[in-house]
Amino acid sequence: MSITNLTSILVIMFLLIICGITAIALYKRNYNRRINRQLAEGNFPDKKRMSPAGVTVIVIFSVAVLMIITAVAYPLIAFTFYSTGGEHNNNNHYCSATFTDENCADSEYYYFAEAYKKGKMNGYTVETKQQGNFEYTLFRDKANTYFPMKPAFALFVKYTGSKNYKGYAECTEFSSPNGGGASSSTGRTAGYYCFLGNADNSDGCVTLAMFDDFKTCKKIFDKKLGYDSTKDTMIKYADEIFELEISDINVE
Repeated sequence: MSITNLTSILVIMFLLIICGITAIALYKRNYNRRINRQLAEGNFPDKKRMSPAGVTVIVIFSVAVLMIITAVAYPLIAFTFYSTGGEHNNNNHYCSATFTDENCADSEYYYFAEAYKKGKMNGYTVETKQQGNFEYTLFRDKANTYFPMKPAFALFVKYTGSKNYKGYAECTEFSSPNGGGASSSTGRTAGYYCFLGNADNSDGCVTLAMFDDFKTCKKIFDKKLGYDSTKDTMIKYADEIFELEISDINVE
């Protein structure tokens, strides 16, 4: 389970506890005020109302049950929601998300990080190849479905060379009859780089560039150039490049 999902569960549990304590406190306050008012009026306390002790037991039991349900159901729902299903759609629904080893494991796509470690994932084919000093592992959705949280592919790229690069830059681009677009980012080198997307019936490329100098890497994006210029500049100054055509990623 990722840190994000564990945090979500703990937050929900904390809120349940707070709600339980608040409910008990409000009931006890209301109960005591009612009893004191009845005594002040010379009446016997209303025994029809449940005592604070009884309400406390019920609330504690209810909160405990809800916490157990949350702990069990949340990961199950997340896994089922993200790893299965999805209605097939032949139209292009391109989207992309890029992660490094740390933030992928701590994202809503954590199950891909786990699959990468295991080398397999239900519903996806997997293949690992070498391209120069880069090893890449490609997960493809067998059903070629489209679902916002169920990408059609997950591409993991790992530098396996001997150089100690300081920074990286990445960019993805696509074009199709239904539209086109591009995205890019940069950062410090990581254990691996993960590209997620839905890109059926489209053309384009995933590019990863490695840099000896992180300052050079950052300057490419600081110039505020257009995407094509940024990519051209990135390739021009990079010390090593990995590229994979989206046509080689797509599931037919």
